[in-house]
Amino acid sequence: MVLFAVLASAMCAAACLMLLRPYLWPPRRVIKTSDLESIRAELAALERPRAASEEVASEEVASETKAARDALAQRALDLVLAQAQANAPGPRDARGLTLLVLLFVPFLALPVYWKVGTPEALDAAFAGGAGSALASQEAAVAQMRERIAGLTARLAKTPEDGQGWAVLGRSYAALGEYRQAADAFARADPLVPNDAQLLADHADALAMAQERRLSGEPARLLLRALKVDPNNIKALLLAGTAAFEIGRFKQAVDTWERAERLAPQDTELVASLRKSIEEAKTRIGETASPAAGADQAKAGEPAAVGMAFVSGRVTLARELAAKAAPDDTVYVFARAATGPRMPLAAFKRQVRDLPFDFRLDDSMAMAPTMKLSSVTEVILTARVSKSGEPIPKSGDLEIVSPPVKLGAVGVQLSIRDVVR
Repeated sequence: MVLFAVLASAMCAAACLMLLRPYLWPPRRVIKTSDLESIRAELAALERPRAASEEVASEEVASETKAARDALAQRALDLVLAQAQANAPGPRDARGLTLLVLLFVPFLALPVYWKVGTPEALDAAFAGGAGSALASQEAAVAQMRERIAGLTARLAKTPEDGQGWAVLGRSYAALGEYRQAADAFARADPLVPNDAQLLADHADALAMAQERRLSGEPARLLLRALKVDPNNIKALLLAGTAAFEIGRFKQAVDTWERAERLAPQDTELVASLRKSIEEAKTRIGETASPAAGADQAKAGEPAAVGMAFVSGRVTLARELAAKAAPDDTVYVFARAATGPRMPLAAFKRQVRDLPFDFRLDDSMAMAPTMKLSSVTEVILTARVSKSGEPIPKSGDLEIVSPPVKLGAVGVQLSIRDVVR
């Protein structure tokens, strides 16, 4: 639409310019040299007889000569006046009015077209294929939502339909609504036992709902899936990612290599998988074994990179549930047990996500020089921030843990205190 307005204004201005050109730049008239020479020649012809025989010239001849000379002078004067009139600038008001029309008409044309024309046709024309594609996508989403609504209504009458819950979960996942997808998969799980694909889809939806983290319940679901079917490609891919997240790079390589052998070759999936395997192999040599990490911790040295994490679960005490709104922000911090109080790792969620699993590691460092791997013990804080800011304020809800060694799993953070 903007492009059309610019082009239309330019075309109107060009048309006005062509029509008004004589008023803006009137043609200039120049006296021809031949006209003046002709007058001079005629005047010389009149003067020659008089010079030769001035003594015999009669009074009548003198009168005729004078009349002819006056006529030539008048012709010369007419030529000069004509040029002066043609080259004189036009009235100031007329030129100003001309410029006003030149500027006014193009801008007047747009609102007039907007009122009496069909600007919606322009939208369709400029949108072209993009508009068609967007309409098609919106139609597909609308169709999916209709399907979800119908399926939800049917499952309300037949809640024992495990396959129906599984289809509902996959439909929500296709729309990117992973929390609803995870809830539907949870309903299908006990109704469709020993289904590796269902367990892998459930783990995937849960991980997406908790900021793409596979620690906690998603990892447990993947273990169950691989016990049912060790060759389930999706479960292998996610299990390798889960191992990579916690620094078990050798396990990640083994799991991904199994998936690579099973996946269709010469596909983008295999190409991406090989890159991940190479990255994990390079990381193997950069990390120490868990035993070495434990020895370093006993010696009071920083933990190895592979041990530089802590994980657990955050819950909200029942007596404080009424004090928290679903949209309130939940922060989880880890800071050194001794030394500066600046957080070493942090992430945030919302009250509506409680309870949720957490995992803090070096990838969540607040500063490049201050990471979890630089210490051996941390103090964990989980806080419901009413203001949405990480700095504690009166009325916030929180829990502060005692010192926890790096590598600890299953740490329980139950928010039960009110900040005064």
